[in-house]
Amino acid sequence: VQLMSIAQGYGKKVVSLLTNMDQPLGRFAGNSLEVEECVAIMKGETFAGPSGYDLYHDTRELSLWLSAQMIFMAGRTKSAQEGYDLALDILNTGQALKKFELLCQIHGGDLSALPRPKQKVVVLAETSGFVQAFNTEAIGVAGIIIKAGRAQTSDIIVPTSGIEFHLKVGDAVQAGDILYTIHGDDLELLKTAVPMLSTSVTISLQKTITPSLILKTLQ
Repeated sequence: VQLMSIAQGYGKKVVSLLTNMDQPLGRFAGNSLEVEECVAIMKGETFAGPSGYDLYHDTRELSLWLSAQMIFMAGRTKSAQEGYDLALDILNTGQALKKFELLCQIHGGDLSALPRPKQKVVVLAETSGFVQAFNTEAIGVAGIIIKAGRAQTSDIIVPTSGIEFHLKVGDAVQAGDILYTIHGDDLELLKTAVPMLSTSVTISLQKTITPSLILKTLQ
């Protein structure tokens, strides 16, 4: 709210989306893996988790609504909903992917050279039930452990390191099911994140309602 007030004080249009951060967004966390997810979305791909839920859905939906607000504020449409419809059309017709590929080319990038992790470790559920909650702070710490994120600015990021999420809040799970796949190049380093991730999911016998992605829009 304070950032909005500062921007508005300088005559800028501002919209803030308050989003749910009680579970991971999308299928991946980690540098090259997140790029892989975004490219897949721009190609129109889906990826069904064990429950059948498209694990790309949340990343796609939030990106569309952020785009919708920018399009609307730029005066291209008369409402955010019209902005959403325009953004969806740009995505579905391949225009977004084409523009992204052009931007990569201008910067000397090559999508075909995206680094891929060489090793992986799975984290299994110890009990059966329904996913009730995620400890997203613990997941973030696990990301730092495998060098997918930083604890301080001097930390070195390993682009191929990351975490793959297989379940969402409300999904049914059986003991032995895969909760996470930890990706990277250093197998021993990946193993050190297993204890943190093993305790980052609360499994209950009672099914929890899937939380809303966008909680509130501030204007």
